[in-house]
Amino acid sequence: MSTENFNGYGNKETWTLAIWIKTDESLMNYWKYKAKTLTEDELTKELQTYFEDRNPLTKDFNFYGDLLNNSLKLINWSEVARNLKLEE
Repeated sequence: MSTENFNGYGNKETWTLAIWIKTDESLMNYWKYKAKTLTEDELTKELQTYFEDRNPLTKDFNFYGDLLNNSLKLINWSEVARNLKLEE
């Protein structure tokens, strides 16, 4: 997958996650630490689990729940993990 499509990321959903991590100091510190201590594959799984488990609309059967759940499915978790590893 090319990383030239949306501000260096493959899609807007992936870029949005990366921006939120970079602009939230506590999230950035947490993920910088994780990037230093985990392999890229482990970091990928950890990112996905962390954000999917915190989805407040996981069980909501409505328009907004569908939008959020579908957007989470579009995130390229390994792309975010790779970029976090590069920044460590």
